[in-house]
Amino acid sequence: MKKSLSLKAKRKQQEIKERDRERKRKEMLDPEKKAKHYEAIKRYREKERKRKEEEEAKKKMVGVTHEGKKYTYDAKKIEEKLAKYDYSNDGKKMVFLTFDDGSSTTVTPEILKILKEKFFHQRIKKYL
Repeated sequence: MKKSLSLKAKRKQQEIKERDRERKRKEMLDPEKKAKHYEAIKRYREKERKRKEEEEAKKKMVGVTHEGKKYTYDAKKIEEKLAKYDYSNDGKKMVFLTFDDGSSTTVTPEILKILKEKFFHQRIKKYL
C-alpha cells in the first residue's frame, strides 16, 4: 500500500510541477511580465559587472600601468627561487630594478631611458 501512495504522491508532484511550468510559460507570454523579467536580469548583470570592476580595481598595482604590469614579478616568488638556487628563466636574461619607495612616474622613466640609451639599446621597454 505504501508503494501505491508514494506513486500517487509522485504523480501529484509531477502534476503540480507541470502546472507551475505551464503557468510560468503563460506569464512569459505577457509582454509586461516578460519586460519586467528581462529588466531584472539586466539589472543583475549590471550589478555583477560593477562588482567585478570594483574587485579588479582593488587588484591594481600602485605606480604601474597595465603595460608595465606584464614586466613585473612577485618579489616573494623570486626570493623563493633564489633561495632554492633556481636561476632558470627559460634561457632569458633579466635585470631587476628595485626602488625602496616604489616607482616614480617622473624619475623611473628617466632611469629607464638612460639605461636603454647607454647599456641595453632596444632591450628595455618603457612601461611607465
